[in-house]
Amino acid sequence: MDLLLLSPNQFVTDDPAREAGMARDQLEEIELHMLQAQSFPRLLKVEWLELDGQISFHYKLSGKRMLSQRIHLRPFTMNDYYALLLAVVEALEDCKHYMLRAEGVLLHENYIFVGEEWEDIGLVYVPIRKEETSRTVREDLLSLAVRWTAHVEQVDGNGLQMVLHALDGEGGGGGPP
Repeated sequence: MDLLLLSPNQFVTDDPAREAGMARDQLEEIELHMLQAQSFPRLLKVEWLELDGQISFHYKLSGKRMLSQRIHLRPFTMNDYYALLLAVVEALEDCKHYMLRAEGVLLHENYIFVGEEWEDIGLVYVPIRKEETSRTVREDLLSLAVRWTAHVEQVDGNGLQMVLHALDGEGGGGGPP
């Protein structure tokens, strides 16, 4: 999936293997219509455009910046880390309340957008049909959590260990999706 910034307030995703957009048969119709009909907490507002059977998604950034850029611009404390991670986990949990799948959220720094506060996030949701992959949402989330620690000013080892155990499914509570 490629990301193309159109302006500071909008970007588009599409499949790099195709000329532009994604084929409609690659998408979950119900999710596509759900995303068009309403907006969801912590997911970026999306509009889609269909041209010659190819769909491209246009996301409204609403003053948020790409996490991969923002994380270098401001200090990132352990409390910021916890707030950001909690916001992402809550967004993933909320998906099921709206008939969306957590697997539709792109869990990568380039597809996570942050407002003035670290917990003010906007995630990119792409309603691609479920594919059999070897990676799970839990593994992607764990990978994010580990990568983000490289940017934390002073890592709290005990707190981080508890978070990583919970994300890895060893925390007893089952962890996130």
